[in-house]
Amino acid sequence: MAPAKALRICFIVNPASGGNRGEEIMPSLQTLQIPEVKEFSVIRIQNIPENLNLSEYDRVIVVGGDGSFASLLSRILPGHTIYGILPLGTGNDLARELGLLQKITKENIKEAVLNIINTPVTKLDIWRFKSSREERLFCNYCSLGFDGLVISDFERLRTRFSGGPKFLRVISN
Repeated sequence: MAPAKALRICFIVNPASGGNRGEEIMPSLQTLQIPEVKEFSVIRIQNIPENLNLSEYDRVIVVGGDGSFASLLSRILPGHTIYGILPLGTGNDLARELGLLQKITKENIKEAVLNIINTPVTKLDIWRFKSSREERLFCNYCSLGFDGLVISDFERLRTRFSGGPKFLRVISN
């Protein structure tokens, strides 16, 4: 079911997600034409203005993965804006749970955005982890221990050996 009014959408893009696929699809987002959308903004995740009021938008669509979405939770929490995710990450667990998992390309970006606009809204529980050293919000995955170490090592290797085949050689040796 299409929304009753023309929407204002803010795309928050992590250009590094999915091996820089965020960077690759940004031009497609900037030229997107959808009748249901009257106005939209495309913002790089690292360039979000401090004074940006996300509640002014009808939809905020995070273009990235679970980490990109989680990094915005403190900004998401105060408002009642509807959020979506165009999955470009490694695991994309949140998008899978919300029924939004699909391979995003320049060719199907319009279809993916329409899918988010027309998917029924689901409430999302957000939890707060607080210790003496830090406080973090999370929504779909929290881990302590071994898998946290694996993720940390994976991120370190991915950054150090970006570019597919080199990374696969490191893992296989």
